[in-house]
Amino acid sequence: MKKQIKTLVVMGIVAAVLLGAWGILSLLMPKEEDPEAGKTYLIKENAGDYAVITVEYPEDFLKDHAEGYKYLIGQKPLTDGSGLVYEFNDNGVDDDYAYSQSLMNSTFTTLTALEYVEIVEEDAPNVEKYGLTADKAARITLIPYDSEKTSRKVLLLGSKYELDDYYYVMLEGENTVYTCKSSAVNIFLGGSKSLRDLNLIPSLGENFINLKNIRMERPDGSVISFERLSSEELQEMSEIYSSYRLLEPYAAYGNDTYISDGVLSPLSQVMAVEAVEDRVKDLSGYGLDKP
Repeated sequence: MKKQIKTLVVMGIVAAVLLGAWGILSLLMPKEEDPEAGKTYLIKENAGDYAVITVEYPEDFLKDHAEGYKYLIGQKPLTDGSGLVYEFNDNGVDDDYAYSQSLMNSTFTTLTALEYVEIVEEDAPNVEKYGLTADKAARITLIPYDSEKTSRKVLLLGSKYELDDYYYVMLEGENTVYTCKSSAVNIFLGGSKSLRDLNLIPSLGENFINLKNIRMERPDGSVISFERLSSEELQEMSEIYSSYRLLEPYAAYGNDTYISDGVLSPLSQVMAVEAVEDRVKDLSGYGLDKP
């Protein structure tokens, strides 16, 4: 009996030591951080509940559209249910440009999870000093698929905060003024240019099968041009081991590795940083008059 009691006591001590050790380890172990901790949202909604974003600018908000300007972005599910497709419309002003699906997607996801930095003023009696009056602020509207289940949201984007890289913002119908990081609203500050597809080269397809020919000219007048052989030619001349025919400065079959890896692969990845100016009349200011 005494031996059993002694065994139980020892086991109790061991259990207590183990529990104590586990408690210490649990304190030392890094805790999983809540990704939402510390975030303050001005708008927090499900992006998939909204069909359209409209962006309206007052006079002089954008230098390229001084008379005022408006565009809208629509999102709708693909028929096979595999995702969403985005459409851009600005009443024909810039409709001949390509717009980025990923950037339009970012517009929805950013606006429906919009964080603010701080509350500047509650029940502000005068929002004019923040650039938030109707004649000064950009008006950004989230329009839901089902207005009975989801409310429409209207964000007013005002002037730039003087002391930091923030902008003044406010929800329409409220008089509380917030600051918001420029990075969160930059996509609305440049008009349609902010949503342009920055891929300069159309897709050349897998193994560049969409390519017909390429001509490269230097300022000194020298030219190199080549074309991709058709599928019929490739079958007929499989022993040549070349998919390209050099046309200038002389006729020859091209080196596949050099052309694919040295020319076409880098070319297919060329992207612009931003759209600077539309319909430029004088290219000399950019050094592009004599490419």
